[in-house]
Amino acid sequence: MTFRTVRFESFIGPQRLFVEGARPEMETEKPAILFVGGAFDGSWIARQQVDSWAAHGYPSYALNLRGYYRSRWRDVADLTYTDYLNDILTVRENLGLGRIILAGYSLGGILAQKFAEIFGAHALVLYDPDPPREVAKAAGIPPSSDRSIPPVMNFWPSREIVEEMLGRPAEPREYRRLLDLFKQSYLSGKAYRQLEVDRIPVRAHKIHCPVLIIGISPAAPVQVELARYLNASRYVFEGHSHGSILLSRFHKPITRRVLGWIENGCPRGETRVFPREETKAGGAPFTLLYFTSWKAPRVRLCNSRGEEIGSVEMKRWKRGRTEREGLFRAELPLDPGERFFLGENGEEDRPFPKGHYEPAGRRAYLLDGEFFPHPPPFPREKPMYLTREIASGHLQHLFRLLIMLPRDYDPRRGPYPVACLNDGQNQWTNQGAYGGWHTDAASLSAAKRGRARDIVLVAIVSHPERDWSYLPPPRGAADRYVDFVAGTVLPRLRTEFALSADPREIAFLGSSYGANCAIYSGFRRPEVFGLVGAFSFAFAQEDPVRPLMLSSRTLPFRKLYLDCGTRWAYDTPGRDDYTALTREMIRLAREKRMVPGKNLLGIVAEGHFHNELFWRQRVGRCLEFLFPPI
Repeated sequence: MTFRTVRFESFIGPQRLFVEGARPEMETEKPAILFVGGAFDGSWIARQQVDSWAAHGYPSYALNLRGYYRSRWRDVADLTYTDYLNDILTVRENLGLGRIILAGYSLGGILAQKFAEIFGAHALVLYDPDPPREVAKAAGIPPSSDRSIPPVMNFWPSREIVEEMLGRPAEPREYRRLLDLFKQSYLSGKAYRQLEVDRIPVRAHKIHCPVLIIGISPAAPVQVELARYLNASRYVFEGHSHGSILLSRFHKPITRRVLGWIENGCPRGETRVFPREETKAGGAPFTLLYFTSWKAPRVRLCNSRGEEIGSVEMKRWKRGRTEREGLFRAELPLDPGERFFLGENGEEDRPFPKGHYEPAGRRAYLLDGEFFPHPPPFPREKPMYLTREIASGHLQHLFRLLIMLPRDYDPRRGPYPVACLNDGQNQWTNQGAYGGWHTDAASLSAAKRGRARDIVLVAIVSHPERDWSYLPPPRGAADRYVDFVAGTVLPRLRTEFALSADPREIAFLGSSYGANCAIYSGFRRPEVFGLVGAFSFAFAQEDPVRPLMLSSRTLPFRKLYLDCGTRWAYDTPGRDDYTALTREMIRLAREKRMVPGKNLLGIVAEGHFHNELFWRQRVGRCLEFLFPPI
């Protein structure tokens, strides 16, 4: 159950604190996670964690204290630890973060403890944190006698330290990149003395939230004592160092365990030790089958920001389609958001320009930049566009159907999933209002990128009395229209094309009143339309769709996609896209036991208007959600 994510960057408050992060595409109502780094690093050190947290539904942010990374500050030497606490508070208030899970690393861990004592938090996640005065004393750590602390501190790590943090050898350009990041952070010597030398007190009885401590040694006396002092859970990951628990390519098991602790209600008092073997485990395997004339291709694995995190050698598996070509195979440990490109001897295979492959599913063939669920045919066939006409006596209209058969359509590979599209006159590229939805191009692109299955599109040109035909009774005749599509159109087309009859593979999509019709189709004919895509659902008097959602104990949809914008049109700035109504329907679907990211996806697209130009930008994501690769 994962989400696509939206990047966030902003300078916040009068201090101009630089905050970066990621938000899930859907409003999930989960608490936000706010990360505070250690001495001398910056928000960049937690990018992998931030992306992973967001992909699991948590709006996630990493802040930079004054003087850190891009949070420039003139008088760093005058800052105290209370100024850093104020930085955290400024970010929380300016971003409107109510419930927050505060994550702190090293020095950021003691700041997180003090912040929770004073201001409260939903939970704390402390990565190898520094201890407060009480814990250091109980653990027998003597006071430091070092008084030669400069007013402003900076740290330039050696190559050995960087490689320890990465968990692998660092190429020269990679070392220089990380060194440049470290060079941009400056720590107040005054604050360092307070936090690391004199140590600040933390009143454990004032911290009411659950705490998770991430450690690297089961017998570390400071962390054992800190867990006792805070009544915290403690997860120990053997085989890591202080520097590698965040930045290393082996962060994934740690991040997954942190998410598991949060999802399980943040239990207190647990102690668990994870051996080196599990600590080094990768993500879920993706089987890549690659046609190429190269002799020894390698897969370059990258995180969601395109930064390389490892590589996998491909093994020759079979002959290719010609004497010079081979079919290579590799198992890739990919987590949500991770991607890859391929290379050999300085040559690269990337999506244009300098992009990355990011297929979904668990297995795919790759040929000439396109993914396939099976060996691609030779020769290849382009998508086919066809037109049919079918009459409805109940609606007294001859409906025109615009049909797109997918690339390499072959009835022997069927039956194919099918999407029925309202307002068919606006669906194809550069056709209809505002240049159309480009649904044909979006469907083809999603399949080529390995993000969706190859599907048949059936675009139904609207009835002359559009609103009447799309609104359910008593306002309209959507009952007759839905029955016509389910009982006449699809059976007729199945006599000619290999179309699925499985409701898990049949979708109804529409916008505005067409969205009302699409949702209604799932209620009226659930044995046919298991998948629903509703764009910018529109309010109508006496429309039964919302009452149906309210009165149903569970909803009949196998999958439901709901979205809206936040504005109506350029010339009506005070009107939105029935945004509150869509949010309410998303909430109702959750209450009816639909699971966000699994069988429910609800998107509120900030700044989007109620027209085809903006539905065009969202239809591809709808198709990816409703028709993911098997």
